[in-house]
Amino acid sequence: MHEKYRSLRYEAEVLQRKVSQVLENPPLGGFEEKIAQEQFERLLELLQDTVEEMEHYSKPVKTGTLRRIESRKFELVDRDRRSLRTFSCGSSIECYVEVEEEMTWAAGRVEHTRRGDREDYYFYCREAGHPFLEEGMKARIRVSE
Repeated sequence: MHEKYRSLRYEAEVLQRKVSQVLENPPLGGFEEKIAQEQFERLLELLQDTVEEMEHYSKPVKTGTLRRIESRKFELVDRDRRSLRTFSCGSSIECYVEVEEEMTWAAGRVEHTRRGDREDYYFYCREAGHPFLEEGMKARIRVSE
């Protein structure tokens, strides 16, 4: 992740702590203080979400391709065909898919469905149109260091 974003993430964490401290003991008051408190509670939620997302996307990635295994589930394998992770419903995954007529990485999760006569696992990602997972599809995961 670019240094500018890492720096902003740090600033968001600082602001998150400051807002939390004020909201722990909010000033007593009337209508205006109530409105201010509600707005800062909304800001705190947004800051928390932003910090968590930036923390997640700062993690290193392991890239590979999908391979179907005996249980009919998919696993991510590296170039040497070593398994990196097996996916179940709800598993986070990033797939290299078409979004708005361009191939790009998109974030989502693995789910299972029946569409017409096909029952299989798919990539739950609104931007990509929820495509079925396929053998050999490029994918990646975020890992803790």
